Amino acid sequence: MQQNRLRQLFLLEEKDRMLLRCLFEPVGPDALERLYQDLDFDAERQEYLLFLSRLSQKNGFAQVPQPLVARMKGLIRYHMVNNVLLMQGVLEITDLLREKGIPVMLIKGAAFSACYDRMQPRLMWDADIAVPYQRADEACQMALSAGFALRGTSPHAVDLVRENYQVDLHRVVFKRGGEKRAEEIWQKAQKILYQGRELFVPDLADQLIHGLDNEFRNHVVGEGEGRRIKWYYDAAKLIRHPAFPGWQAVAQRAKERGVPGIVRYMLGLFEESLPGWVDKAFFTEYLPDREYRFDEETLLSLRSYATENDRYKNDVASGHVPHRFSRWLALMKLEYRYMNSEVSPAEGQVSLLQMFLIHWRLDSVWQIPAKVLQRLWNMRKKKGGGTDG
Repeated sequence: MQQNRLRQLFLLEEKDRMLLRCLFEPVGPDALERLYQDLDFDAERQEYLLFLSRLSQKNGFAQVPQPLVARMKGLIRYHMVNNVLLMQGVLEITDLLREKGIPVMLIKGAAFSACYDRMQPRLMWDADIAVPYQRADEACQMALSAGFALRGTSPHAVDLVRENYQVDLHRVVFKRGGEKRAEEIWQKAQKILYQGRELFVPDLADQLIHGLDNEFRNHVVGEGEGRRIKWYYDAAKLIRHPAFPGWQAVAQRAKERGVPGIVRYMLGLFEESLPGWVDKAFFTEYLPDREYRFDEETLLSLRSYATENDRYKNDVASGHVPHRFSRWLALMKLEYRYMNSEVSPAEGQVSLLQMFLIHWRLDSVWQIPAKVLQRLWNMRKKKGGGTDG
């Protein structure tokens, strides 16, 4: 039952699958009409409505009920304007940093807007960029000097805001891996020209893997429900891209980035929702089950602790670590090992035992009997048994 609940966090609903097929494959008018049946525009998810509006525009708004045409056109215009404003913030920071010779890489949605899904309306809350690891602090100070304000910080990025601009400035692209992996991504980055500026984007393999890794983590920590169609669309867009490097290259890159298990899991769910898109050799030869599968029970346990985990990390970043969070330190180490595919399937039950030990604040399994006796003794005292004498 729990494993089914976990998978439901990632799998697409039937109407989402139908919409994606219509976006990427030739369809007839009957398929389009079915998408508009029983559509409640006011109650539907924004992600779904935007993709449906894009499909409608692509087909000249044929089969769209007349009252919805104006609303769909308005939705497209709204997100196009919002995207332009967010990217304008990126360009202002880019111009600042260019004076000091600091290159800028567009990542996540910004990379799609400028390169991989160019000039298409996209649901974006902010624009993400990365700079070389060693120059991140300098870049942040330059943005602050230009009137941007600091909205939030984390070990891998800072959130910068000014008027309608919201830019996340990253020192690393992947949250795990640190400086070395950040440099590797820059070495393979693709140079593009956007609005007269020379910028970089992750190459297609890194863009795909980063998206899968990021969405995996969002769902594990309890975020991302309702946004599923967005990451499926992004993955589909890259898989069908003319520059797609092939499944063996994707598997190899996933190993290099330290997330083969995550990529295998996410693409397995993608293939389950949209059969025929992923080469079977990806699962049987390039990232075989016996080496790169992790058990979902461990993942569920990680999910249940993730909120406390993130609270602990935020306290560390602010320099204040309350005593009640100290027990999560070991769990954080386990979480990072697990998400880096350093915990093999055979270690799954050991991982659960580690979590049990962390919960009871024990250093080893040999302390369990003493802990149990102590609990029994405390229970006896509470019932009034007390001690002799």
